[in-house]
Amino acid sequence: MSKSGSFASAATFADWREMFAKAGAKFLMVTQPGWDHHNNLNQYFPDHAAELSQGLAAFWRDMKDYRSRLTVVAFTEFGRRVQENASAGLDHG
Repeated sequence: MSKSGSFASAATFADWREMFAKAGAKFLMVTQPGWDHHNNLNQYFPDHAAELSQGLAAFWRDMKDYRSRLTVVAFTEFGRRVQENASAGLDHG
């Protein structure tokens, strides 16, 4: 099952919910690329984090009838060093 579009789009989540129900799916994975900021973190991160927050909030609202059977997990595939690098970004650690 695949659906593309803006991560924060409530219409997209409504579409996913419908596909979820019709297919009897037990697992759904949504990705949001673009987190690999090695420079200018303050320029990119706030908007990207807001998009993630709005998307998760829209999903949670849209899935209200399914919450008792729903687990949401957010994760990243790699870690970061805490200290900012010389380019105002973060390096893999």
